[in-house]
Amino acid sequence: MVDDGEAEAIVLAYEKQWKIILDDRQARKIAKRLGVPMIGTVGIVVQAKQHGYYSSNQTCINQT
Repeated sequence: MVDDGEAEAIVLAYEKQWKIILDDRQARKIAKRLGVPMIGTVGIVVQAKQHGYYSSNQTCINQT
């Protein structure tokens, strides 16, 4: 079960056809079932590195 805030975010992403950031396993299952595109925190870090925002993932992790 997901909390009310995550459920609302998933519904909004579904209605607006937005990509959502989710790390919680249950929330990801629900979003996947609804066809909501999603990305996790690690995916964001990887994409930031690919786009040149960080020279290494370790640098990004150490700065948080």
